[in-house]
Amino acid sequence: METLCREVRLAASAISGVSLPFHRSSNRHTVELPCPNCGKVLRFKQGNRANSIKGIRCKECDARLLARNDEKRGTYLTPRIPVEERYECPSCGAEGTLPLDPAPSGVASGTCPQCGQGLTLTRTADYSVRVRPLAHPSASCQPITGELMERIRTRLPKQPWPTGVHREVAAELGISPSVVSRAIQELIKTGEFYPQENGVVLHPDRPKIEGSSLKPV
Repeated sequence: METLCREVRLAASAISGVSLPFHRSSNRHTVELPCPNCGKVLRFKQGNRANSIKGIRCKECDARLLARNDEKRGTYLTPRIPVEERYECPSCGAEGTLPLDPAPSGVASGTCPQCGQGLTLTRTADYSVRVRPLAHPSASCQPITGELMERIRTRLPKQPWPTGVHREVAAELGISPSVVSRAIQELIKTGEFYPQENGVVLHPDRPKIEGSSLKPV
């Protein structure tokens, strides 16, 4: 029918010399469905695609809902309730779960219970889940567990360390450089490593060098 109407418009335009506008069919349809929470009939427009999903809110009971399209069920409403999604920490490989909005572009943030790495989970357009390490100004407050301390210790090279070694270890583990710096300071305090100054390894029992309270190794 749409093709026939297009041909008629073209013929009329050729005869009259006046260009007639083409009206494309809308890719959305009007739906009326009862709210699954209070029963009030809601009227809204929904995309025609089979996987179309739209967030709406009931004006009667203020319920947050999702309108979905399904080839068998057609358009239907469900409560917009976060779904527990499993993830694998990109830093240590530990598994965990976080509640995530079922709608595309939904975002949830949390902390890996194993290594303390901040994480962001995002619902993609195809409803899968993307996991990324979270880098933010409060990264310096991230707790350093014994397991994370050991992973940092085993990745530190033999001293003296090159400048920026904390950034290299942080990139390898997928964590904040400030967290690695804090861990290194703790490892120095416990005697695992010696402090350094301008690339020189220092030791409190050796003769002092000028301008330092410690002694070179």
